[in-house]
Amino acid sequence: MTIDIPQECESMLDGLVASGAFPNMETALLRALELLANQQAASQASNGVEAIEAMPERVYIELLAQRQNVAPFDASQPSPAGIWPQEQSVDDFLNFLADSRLDLFNGGSFANAPA
Repeated sequence: MTIDIPQECESMLDGLVASGAFPNMETALLRALELLANQQAASQASNGVEAIEAMPERVYIELLAQRQNVAPFDASQPSPAGIWPQEQSVDDFLNFLADSRLDLFNGGSFANAPA
């Protein structure tokens, strides 16, 4: 992944790495981004805006599912009411999805899509 940053910021980060404050550019950049996020959160909090929780570096799907109190989807079990209409087949849905994408590709919109 490449992140474009202004030359003066890159020079500053290079100087910090050269001084031994950080082992490498990536670590210095991550710390700078963390500080920026903290500063923005504090600024938003002082303005009465709810801060968005930062994403952790790694997300473990099992832990996320446990926190959200959800279980894995089991296709062999009947779907709960409201998730999938009984009168619509999966093939119908996939065909609609493919047609919709073609419409968008050709300059259309979802405005004419059936509800």
